[in-house]
Amino acid sequence: MDRPKLPTPPAPPAPPPRLRLNPALASGVVPFGEIKLKLELGAFTVGKVNTLLEAAHKKHPDDASARVAWIVDRHLLRSAFEYESISDALPAGIMRVRLSSFGCTSFVLYSLALGAAQDFEEMAHTLRQIRYQDSLARGVDNHGVKGNKLDFAYNMIVARAVKLGLLVEITEKVAGKVPTRLYRTRITPRRRIAEHDPRRTRIQPKLNANKVVALRMISRANFAVMDRSKIKSGDVIIYSRVDRDKPLGTKVMVGHLALALNIGGEIYMTHATRDYVFRPRAKKASKPYSTGVYYRDDPRFEQLGVSRAVMPTTNPAGINFVSRAGGVRRKYWGYREGKLRPIHHYMGGANIRAVAFFRVKNPSKKMRAATAAFLRQQAEEAGRAQKTSR
Repeated sequence: MDRPKLPTPPAPPAPPPRLRLNPALASGVVPFGEIKLKLELGAFTVGKVNTLLEAAHKKHPDDASARVAWIVDRHLLRSAFEYESISDALPAGIMRVRLSSFGCTSFVLYSLALGAAQDFEEMAHTLRQIRYQDSLARGVDNHGVKGNKLDFAYNMIVARAVKLGLLVEITEKVAGKVPTRLYRTRITPRRRIAEHDPRRTRIQPKLNANKVVALRMISRANFAVMDRSKIKSGDVIIYSRVDRDKPLGTKVMVGHLALALNIGGEIYMTHATRDYVFRPRAKKASKPYSTGVYYRDDPRFEQLGVSRAVMPTTNPAGINFVSRAGGVRRKYWGYREGKLRPIHHYMGGANIRAVAFFRVKNPSKKMRAATAAFLRQQAEEAGRAQKTSR
C-alpha cells in the first residue's frame, strides 16, 4: 500500500531587500538611501571591497583588532597620502567615501569602518555614524560651522567610535603598574591651518564645543620604560602634544593617529604620512618602495603614504626639504627604507608628550541589527519612490 505523499513544506520567506550598490562602481556620485555617496575608491570597486571584507571575516571572525591589522597590511599599505580637507567642499546630502588616498585621521577611521563591516554598504553606514553627529536624524551636512560633520579627531574617536562600541579604551590596562595621568584641553572653534586646507576653512566643534575634555594617557617618559607587550597589532594609538604641566589651553588633544604593530613585544606603528623615504640610488626605472608618488619629480624622494613608520634618514642630502607649492609652505622629512621605528623613538622625535590606546571591538548584535534594519528601510523607501515616479 502506497504511503500518502506529505505536503511540500513552504519555501522559507525571501530575505527582505537591502540597500545595495552596483559592485562595479568605483567613482562618481551615487544614491545611497536618503543621501548620496561620492565614491573615490581608486583601485577598489564596491565588489572588491565586499570580497575583501568577506575574506577578512573568514580569517579573523572574532578578533576585530587582528582583522583591522590584516586589512591594512594586505590592502591599504602603500596607499597615497592626501589631506581630505584639501579636496572640494561637498554640498549637504553628499558623503565622500575615499579609499584612493588617506590623511592620518581618515586612515584610522576607514580602517575602523572596514574592520567593523561585512560589506561595502555596512562600511559606508558605519563611516557615516562615526563622522557625522546625529546623522540618522539630520542627514549629512559638510559645512564647517552649520553642518554636522565632525572635524576634531577627539570627537570622532572618543566621543563617537567609543560610544558606538567600536573601540574601548585600554590605556590603563596596557600600562600595568606604570602610572597614567589625565591630560586636559578645551575644544574651541578655529580655522584649519593652511598646510591642511589652503582655504583656511573655519570649523565649529559639533560636540564638546568650548568644553574641557580629558583623556587618560601615558607620558612619553613612562612609555619608554614600561612593558609594552600587552599592546596588540591593530590597536588605535592617540598621540598628544598637550602639556599637562602648563595652564589649561586650547591645543587639539589629538596630535596624530596610528595603528599599533606588535613585533616580538616591541611596538611600532602603521600610519598615513606625507613625508618621504629617501633612496639616494633610486632612478626612474627603480621599483617604488611605497606609493610611487615622487616629490620634485625625483624618485629619490618618494612619498611614504600609508606605511610602517621607519627611522629618519641621516643622509644630509635627504633630511628634509620645504615646498611652497600653491603658495603654502610645507616642510617634508626624509626617512630611510627598511628599519622600523619603535613608537617610543617616534614620540621623542615628534615632540609627542603622551599616548593613549584603544582596542577595536566587534559591533554589538544590537548595532548590527540596527544597521541591517536601517539599510532595509532605505531600500524600501527607495522602492516606493521609484514606483511613485513611474
